[in-house]
Amino acid sequence: MDSGQSPSCVLAGLLDLIFAYCLPTYIHFYPPFILQCGRMSLQYWNLYISWLKPWTAILAM
Repeated sequence: MDSGQSPSCVLAGLLDLIFAYCLPTYIHFYPPFILQCGRMSLQYWNLYISWLKPWTAILAM
């Protein structure tokens, strides 16, 4: 396991996904604090964006 992949960063990423799913507008206001966890959180952020885009498009209709 990469030294940058700490459990707290994983948890932060998962919580971000949960909040983003529950609050569609969250992503527009929320600074991605998980980026400070390092490279792994960039993967989370990419997942976060790609997963949320279809939902925000649907909900915006």
